[in-house]
Amino acid sequence: MLRFLTFMLCYRRVSSVSRSGILTVYCLLTGMILLAPWAEAAATEPPTNLASMSLQELMEIEIVSVAKKPETLSQSAAAVYVITQDDIRRSGATCIPEALRLAPGVEVARIDTNQWAITIRGFNQFFSSKLLVMMDGRTIYTHLFSGVYWDQQDTIMEDIERIEVVRGPGAALWGANAVNGVINIITKKSKDTQGGLATVSGGTQERFSSGARYGGKIDETFTYRVYGKYFDRDRIADNENHAPAINQGSKAVDDWRSGRGGFRMDWAPTQGNSLSLQGEAFQNGVAEEALRFSLDPASSYLKRQDSTTTGGHLMGRFKHEFSDASELSAQLYYDRATWDTLGVKVWTDTIDLELQHRFHLGSRQEIVWGLGCRVNRDGFDNFLEDQFEPNERDLYLYSAFVQDEIRLIENLLRLTVGSRVEHNDFTGFEVEPNVRLLWEPVKTHIFWGAVSRAVRTPSRLERDARFNFQLLPPGSLYPQSPVGLMSEMGTSKADSETMIAYELGYRLQPSNKWRFDIATFYNDYAKLREFEAGTPFMETSPSPHLIVPLYANDHMKGEVYGVEVAADWQVTNRWGLSTTYSFLHIDLHMTDNSQSIYEAASVEGRSPHHQASLRSNLRITDDVQLNMWLRFVDSLPYQNVDNYTSLDARLSWKPIKSLELSLVGQNLLQGSHAEYSQFEINRGVYGKVVWNF
Repeated sequence: MLRFLTFMLCYRRVSSVSRSGILTVYCLLTGMILLAPWAEAAATEPPTNLASMSLQELMEIEIVSVAKKPETLSQSAAAVYVITQDDIRRSGATCIPEALRLAPGVEVARIDTNQWAITIRGFNQFFSSKLLVMMDGRTIYTHLFSGVYWDQQDTIMEDIERIEVVRGPGAALWGANAVNGVINIITKKSKDTQGGLATVSGGTQERFSSGARYGGKIDETFTYRVYGKYFDRDRIADNENHAPAINQGSKAVDDWRSGRGGFRMDWAPTQGNSLSLQGEAFQNGVAEEALRFSLDPASSYLKRQDSTTTGGHLMGRFKHEFSDASELSAQLYYDRATWDTLGVKVWTDTIDLELQHRFHLGSRQEIVWGLGCRVNRDGFDNFLEDQFEPNERDLYLYSAFVQDEIRLIENLLRLTVGSRVEHNDFTGFEVEPNVRLLWEPVKTHIFWGAVSRAVRTPSRLERDARFNFQLLPPGSLYPQSPVGLMSEMGTSKADSETMIAYELGYRLQPSNKWRFDIATFYNDYAKLREFEAGTPFMETSPSPHLIVPLYANDHMKGEVYGVEVAADWQVTNRWGLSTTYSFLHIDLHMTDNSQSIYEAASVEGRSPHHQASLRSNLRITDDVQLNMWLRFVDSLPYQNVDNYTSLDARLSWKPIKSLELSLVGQNLLQGSHAEYSQFEINRGVYGKVVWNF
């Protein structure tokens, strides 16, 4: 009865258009629950669990993204979700962005074949500026545009150990831009990837993909692996009803080809000392099109061309353990990327050094502190549509943090306080404090709460760039007005966006058969970025034209609140269910002195109010598995994207221990659907072979 009343309350709050999708999810979940007694009776023998770990073992996974030190998932005073290797494999996800759909509260909207809009707790767009993403602790958030180039982030999916998704601010430890969440993609150590692995897959959208990895060891203290991967993905479909007028009748241009190779070495020369070194190089090729302008004569046209991105990184990490309660670590990496896109060249270099020390103070306190320095260098070939001034720049970021975890009452009440202080070249010093409290009245019930402050510093785009995005033909502004350009322009007035977050959460695991996790939050934002009209002015190069400027400003504020739920149920030894649900409400408004040309609704309408997910993992026999994944995503009014319900299915068979064959169907409920833009995501089918040797 309680489940039914909860459903009806949520059901009445959504539009009739959304209800069919939510009803589908709920009915399927209820149907599976009603079938549980039959399924359990059918399990006449006790085979191994569907996953390699029980739910209890999953809750005891050690994570590092919440406290910058190992702690169990169950004892984390934050809204954290771990996507395991088993989750990734059973989902049939072919890339990291698709795997992120598994976590509650994460918004994943595919724009086209090679681009995604991904965020946590609102403000979704191509470059989602309030989400910090790392891979093995290496930041992949770009300072150029405040976001992540998701097409550059890849590896052999079987080599990912887990993805830690922290919903809510992590700035007290990880720094500016960890505002709405932190995603840390963690790959396996080389000792866990010994031997060979080869994968081959192909299908409709995923035309061809292959990967190979080999791991070995020099001796018992030194292990390594090398790997390579290549794929070729087809373009997706246009939605002619949503396509812009200039693009009517044209086909999507977004084919994607990518190749990469890398290595990892782990060495433990003596007891308590360890050293790891890893690196990678990649090259992406994508078909692109972009709007270009001509001033004489005044005209707009689509330019199409294959674009290339190349890059790589090298990262080393050293750790010395003084004792079980004290350790010192140092991490250094270099990252480079270059873009040759539509004839324009851009490059970035990043050097990052971080030192961290953890130790116990007395019997009840554990302190983690650290220092960091990062240097970002970039260069940009200016052209008519996009310009940076200066077109080359070095930016320096210095940081220090400290966190104290205090066990107020042993095994009952724990307080965590800390803060990070940073200095950047745009806004100077930033302070980001954090307070967290965890209460465990009994072993199976955990309550936690947090209050945090986080900032999002301006990007190079918001400070130094000009983006000419619309051509104004002669006479369009007033009689005899010259040809003009509408321009979004960076300004030194762009300050850091700020956010105060209030969070409460509860975890329940009464048995090793099921668990329940709920998190609620209320975020108060200030100085959010928007654009305001400035005074038009004339330019003479490359020919006389009028500039109508829109300057970056920070006269928007607002509140965001919501609820996120995750639950797992091991119905039988052969069958498990996992479900997630998230509700999000965004209420933004301009300050009294704002002259913005944009409406707050344009930001509010980029994130869905409701998201729901249901996964069924069934082991039919010891060698055959059937995995089903049903998702509902609410509409995006500003993007003119309807809600959709999607179903993925994966059937796998292991004829021998070292070989797995699988067939995956994606978006099976409809031929195609839009997720963020005018392009529609097609139904797809692919087959995959994984061979371990």
